[in-house]
Amino acid sequence: MKFNQFTSVLLLSISTRVLADFQLLCGPCCDEGGDFSDGCYPDAIISAENKLGCGNLDNPSGVATNSLLSGGFGGALGCPSATSFFSMGGLCGVGDLNFYQSGDTYIGYISGGDGSQVATCYPTSGDKSCDYGAATCDWQQTWYCDSYICS
Repeated sequence: MKFNQFTSVLLLSISTRVLADFQLLCGPCCDEGGDFSDGCYPDAIISAENKLGCGNLDNPSGVATNSLLSGGFGGALGCPSATSFFSMGGLCGVGDLNFYQSGDTYIGYISGGDGSQVATCYPTSGDKSCDYGAATCDWQQTWYCDSYICS
């Protein structure tokens, strides 16, 4: 009986962890006289995996999205080149996040936190395009991060 309880708890914690992951995306947003200033600009965002929809990504101050604060992690045309350190606004009620390059990954920490690692980010590919009427954004999915912070 104890084995079944342990297995159930283990499976529940694994499924919760999967839902807590997030992605780092960067790409151009272009305007033709609409919501943004005319032209294209690079837009870097962080999004909880379960918030990766166009309705959530159009609000940079929302829970799921925030801007790059310093450094860069690569991405589409116009995005800052990857650096050994970058910082992004937090998500899911967590403050700013700092990311340090470690080989082929980035390790994430809460800025001003206790020094505990909260994320491991791996290279990924794909893109997310959203049309907001007069403006369109085409983000490249650059990093997929395993984390518990959104659970």
